[in-house]
Amino acid sequence: MGNVKFDRVRLTGFGPYRETTEFVFTDRLNVFVAPNESGKSTLVAGITALLFGLPQTTDPTVFGQARYLNWDHPLGFEGELVWRVDEDSYRLRRNFQNNQISLARLENGEYREIIGGTHNPRAQRRNRRYEEKLQELIGLNAQDLFEATFCLTQPLPEADELDSRVQELLSGTGVGFKEAADRLAEELRKFTRFTGRRGVTPRDAIEPRRLEQLAAEIETTRAVIDRDRAQVDQLEAVRKRLAEKENDRVKQEEKLAAQERILTLWGQWQHLKQQYEAARQVYTQVQKSREQARELEATLSRLEEEKAAYPWGPAVPAETAAILGELEATVQQKIRIKQGIAELEAESHGGLAADEGAAVTPTGPDWSALGPQPAAVVARRGEQAAEALTLWAEWEQLEAAAAENRRIRTAEYPLFEEADPDLVETLKGYESRRAYLRSELENATLKWENAKAELRRLERRRYLRLVMVLGAAAAGGWLAALWAGGRAGLPLWLS
Repeated sequence: MGNVKFDRVRLTGFGPYRETTEFVFTDRLNVFVAPNESGKSTLVAGITALLFGLPQTTDPTVFGQARYLNWDHPLGFEGELVWRVDEDSYRLRRNFQNNQISLARLENGEYREIIGGTHNPRAQRRNRRYEEKLQELIGLNAQDLFEATFCLTQPLPEADELDSRVQELLSGTGVGFKEAADRLAEELRKFTRFTGRRGVTPRDAIEPRRLEQLAAEIETTRAVIDRDRAQVDQLEAVRKRLAEKENDRVKQEEKLAAQERILTLWGQWQHLKQQYEAARQVYTQVQKSREQARELEATLSRLEEEKAAYPWGPAVPAETAAILGELEATVQQKIRIKQGIAELEAESHGGLAADEGAAVTPTGPDWSALGPQPAAVVARRGEQAAEALTLWAEWEQLEAAAAENRRIRTAEYPLFEEADPDLVETLKGYESRRAYLRSELENATLKWENAKAELRRLERRRYLRLVMVLGAAAAGGWLAALWAGGRAGLPLWLS
């Protein structure tokens, strides 16, 4: 074993240390001086629990989890111890709740785990590697030896070992330790019913006390707060939706006002457009009237000029209009005669050209009937003739195959040629008709068997009825004979 020196210890949720608390040790003798119930003994117990484990117990008076687990529901229940052995630094982490450990050694500036797993001080299967490593590092692996060597604590006297007068002096109340403890327990019972789990009384009370009532009130108040918070959230959401709807309403009103303005302007524009169209039509008519007036004025001026140009001047004879009409008719007739002369000349020129062409027309086939490219037409007709010849050869092959088919059908299957059409139709449905007839035969057979069984049953009934009738008749005759014998004086007897 080398030189062992503890550097620091960190505890969370251990005893009074609900939050994470760290203690740093010096190189010399460390003395922790503090008031009573401030956690001095808890610090020593924490170091011991880190090295050797904290048993899972329910008795708060012994060394275990029930005694050192913080009551205020801490975030964790764990610790860490860092110490040095000669020049090597080691770090031990332990979770007191599930006894998980991690022993690491400082290498190259960071701690590397060398042993991990579970170390339960009361388990049947011990973590031998951890205990052997602890023996190697500090020279022992027992809790009592550690408390007797590394850390010396002051043993506290038990209550039953002190004189009552000494207890009175220590408590300063003038009463003994037991009486003071009873008073404190009674005071505690006024505040909470969970005195048993706190180790004050053997068991918990049934009725809730002030702390439980306050806890219930707190839960009720929290529920009311949550409900009110939900209502406030809903109210805020409704207020936001109302504000959004109000904004939408304002926007819609503005949009409606703009649409109304546009509609008003549209009506005004339509009215102005109608007025403009009416004015434009009036203006067009006025323009047309002005143009007609100008044309009439020009015609009148031209007529006046023509009339003034005549040698006779304004004094025109009465027959002038008739003479002018005859003159215009003569001009039109002259024009028609000229057109007729031109047509006759054109026809005479065409006849001469035809006569000249007929004198030099060559003999042979007229290839002009095939169009401007007779060679291409002849080639295309040759291709079409070849295709037609191929189709004709294929048709002849098909005709020969059809003739062979007719010959085979006539020679080998004459039934299909000579049979009646009804027979052919029957042969077509042979399989289905055979199945149908077979089904009908089975049904008829079943009915025949049922009829025979019924006939046998009726015959048995008729036979039984006949036997009964004959038996009754025989019995009746016998009784009649006995009756007649009795009347004749013969003895009657029955055996």
